[in-house]
Amino acid sequence: MFKQQATSKGVTLIEAVLMIGIVGAGLIGIAYTMFGGPKSALIADQTVVAAHLAREKMEQILADRANNGYATTIATSYSDGALTGNYSIYTRNVTITEVDSDADGGSDDFLDALAGSGYARVTTTVTWNSGNNTVKEEMLIANY
Repeated sequence: MFKQQATSKGVTLIEAVLMIGIVGAGLIGIAYTMFGGPKSALIADQTVVAAHLAREKMEQILADRANNGYATTIATSYSDGALTGNYSIYTRNVTITEVDSDADGGSDDFLDALAGSGYARVTTTVTWNSGNNTVKEEMLIANY
């Protein structure tokens, strides 16, 4: 009445190739996560530190503006170049350019250089990894 059917006890070649492909793709994903994740986290941490270094310099310039006046502040060189100690991978440079608030007759852009205008654009740039990574902050100060 009941007939016993033969069951296979092996794996076909197609099944083996598919299994190797699926396992291989999974291992590549895991390897990328293990090796790429920490690198991305390190770059993110370095970017945060660079932003803080740029903001620190901006705060120093604002304090100098408040204590020493506009003319002294724009005449001072604030560039540090290569930093030392725990921040030795970073380089910090500052440019201060007096700018015209409305040089093109309609757009207040503060981009065109104009000595004696009473407005200065301050740009602080922090670079690291041989200049491959950069954080730049800008602000305006005024002679009021």
